[in-house]
Amino acid sequence: IFQVRDTENVPIWLGEFGENSNHWIGETVELMNKYNISWAIWPYKKMGSVSGALAFKEPDSWSALANYINNKGAKPSAATGQAILDEMVQNVKLANCSINRGYFSALFPDYANPTKPFQSITLPAKVLASHYDEGKNGVAYSDVVFRSTHYGTGGGDYTAWNTGWYFRNDGVDIQYSNAEKTPIVAWTEDGEWMNYTVNVSATANYLVKARVAGNGGKLSIAVDGTTVIDKATVSGTGDWDTWKTVDLGSLNLTVGKHTIKATFSTAGFNLNYFDFVDPTVTEIADSEFDATLSVYPTVFQDYTTLRIDTRNNESLIVKVTDIQGKEVMKEETRGSLIFGNDFKSGLYLVSISYTDKIETIKVIKE
Repeated sequence: IFQVRDTENVPIWLGEFGENSNHWIGETVELMNKYNISWAIWPYKKMGSVSGALAFKEPDSWSALANYINNKGAKPSAATGQAILDEMVQNVKLANCSINRGYFSALFPDYANPTKPFQSITLPAKVLASHYDEGKNGVAYSDVVFRSTHYGTGGGDYTAWNTGWYFRNDGVDIQYSNAEKTPIVAWTEDGEWMNYTVNVSATANYLVKARVAGNGGKLSIAVDGTTVIDKATVSGTGDWDTWKTVDLGSLNLTVGKHTIKATFSTAGFNLNYFDFVDPTVTEIADSEFDATLSVYPTVFQDYTTLRIDTRNNESLIVKVTDIQGKEVMKEETRGSLIFGNDFKSGLYLVSISYTDKIETIKVIKE
């Protein structure tokens, strides 16, 4: 093919490729760019799939039309068929599609470079296991099966690179948990790991907890390449979607950017999130309040942060008063809130209210 290109002075065009993991996509782009071969991904949009640039929602009753087309069901009425296709036309509009960010990242030359955070993470915080860094296998994560290499009868059996086929298009196997209502890392194997780029807001000895389900195993945590929690025991829960929070140990983190690596030393359990807890944080966990509230730091010089982990969509009212009872701030919020930058030195009461419930935390600005 190269001889034809050079002799005839014509380009080589790879008309379509895809249907594989982000790692495979990145390697393909790298190979094509190396040999100056033009390319196009296919397809641009896919129905309810992670293995494409964009995904659109499957129309209601789609199976009725699909089954008829595949000779597996009764013929729907013309009105039903039209309604399904009309909905599909709306769903495929760009504004209604979800973007598979990792897939897009794999299309650019810097994909092979150091990893990118999947999202901004500032500790102390809960970190979803599925929010590991973006990048190639062996750099952002390591999974036994991270791409498919067999196609068709001539190439052997097909191997899925993501058994859960949910949320992200990497080798890490992710599925949706009906109990936790979040994406979780599942189908783990010994030695698999994920990296998380984090920013630490204050130097402290953090307690590390993990939300797990399944048969149990061992989990290790490393910081910037050094193992600090080695093969912590994860006990079983009796079922793959029955969850509990386990203590892994503690680690010292200094202010700034760090890479945290989580390794399944012995697999056998699903993982929802890690919770990096600073013991000096004032925290309230109230089942009636239906939220976990924490303020960090409680003694601050510039500003402090109210973290709210709520299990509903109701707004909370946050009111701050000084030692004389004067109101200095009042905000309505559903999420975390940074405040105190314009406060004078002194003691303040932070009151968080929801319907007829109220909690109060003391903070001091130095």
